Amino acid sequence: MLRASIASTGSTGSTGNEAAVAGGIDSGLPFGHELVALAEAAVDPAATGLAAARDRLRRAAGSAFVNDAAAVIANFEMMTRVADLTGAALDQSRRDALAPTVAVVGASEFSTLRWG
Repeated sequence: MLRASIASTGSTGSTGNEAAVAGGIDSGLPFGHELVALAEAAVDPAATGLAAARDRLRRAAGSAFVNDAAAVIANFEMMTRVADLTGAALDQSRRDALAPTVAVVGASEFSTLRWG
């Protein structure tokens, strides 16, 4: 969960739902399956399922929800690219803290991962 969503829901942080990104587990979020499908399609280099994923989320949650989801995806993509362009690197303590999440979501298999 992001800091703002943790505060707004009263959660204490991650509930182990990082695994939802790795494959079909219910995230517990409204429209969670549709959101994960859209996020996966958005970062797929072939983008073959993007229109279908967007349409499924629109039917389930409405156009405004799709717009918000697309903006969040775009922002995360932008932040990653800005960090890459600046040459920003994670220190070892941050890498260690992220290691469990990297393992759960399978990020160590990403061709763009520069540490691990």
